Amino acid sequence: MLLKRFRVTGDRFRLYFSQQKKNPDSTWRDIYFELSSYFEGWIKELKITTFDQLKNLIIADQIKIKTLANIKEHFLDIWADLNHPLELAEKLDAYNNLRPGMKSNSNQTFKKKEEFRKPFPLK
Repeated sequence: MLLKRFRVTGDRFRLYFSQQKKNPDSTWRDIYFELSSYFEGWIKELKITTFDQLKNLIIADQIKIKTLANIKEHFLDIWADLNHPLELAEKLDAYNNLRPGMKSNSNQTFKKKEEFRKPFPLK
């Protein structure tokens, strides 16, 4: 039960892998073993067994890195599970396509209020 409680997720292994830094008192061999361990934990947790799955995982990870924080928050409940780059790209495109519609509606509302405030021309 304790092992399940403290089990590291695939996303956490990805963070460890990508943010690992070499300590001044460690060797390059040490950093190799740490990186290798985190990478293997990452792909094992996500059940990556083929080259194509690994390729998709790495491409999806690069897309995730380039995604803005406010967009990540929108997908917070499924973010860790979005590991196929095409599925991720489609969801991000759908989200971006909705946003301009919301902005144009708010601009229209603002313009209507502006028109209402304009004084009537005096003759």
